[in-house]
Amino acid sequence: MKTVQDHLVDTLEELGQDELKKFKSKLNRFQVKEGYYRFPPGRLGKAEVLDLVQMLISYYKEDYAVKLTVEFLTDINMMVLAERLLKETGVADFCFASLLDSQCLASSSLSPI
Repeated sequence: MKTVQDHLVDTLEELGQDELKKFKSKLNRFQVKEGYYRFPPGRLGKAEVLDLVQMLISYYKEDYAVKLTVEFLTDINMMVLAERLLKETGVADFCFASLLDSQCLASSSLSPI
C-alpha cells in the first residue's frame, strides 16, 4: 500500500522541468497557514522531487502538504494530476468536484494565493 509520501513523489515526478519550477515558485510565495512556517530561503532552488516531498511533509504534515500540492498543481494547470492526487490520498475537507471554484478554496483550510 502506498503512503501519502509515495503519492506525492509519484505526482511531482510527472511534472516537467518547467512545471516543477512553477510549482516551486508557488511554494516560495504562498501565504502560510497559521501555525506553520515557510521554508528557509534558498532551500527549494535545487531540491529534487524526493527532497521537496520530504520538506513538504516535515514542514506541513501530510494532509496540508497534499492540499498545498493540489492547490499549486491547479494553479499551474495540472488538473489531472491534482484530481488524481486527491483520489489516491483521500484527503478530506477539500472540494473535489471543482478545484477552481473560489468558494471551494474559501471553505477549505487553504487560503487562495
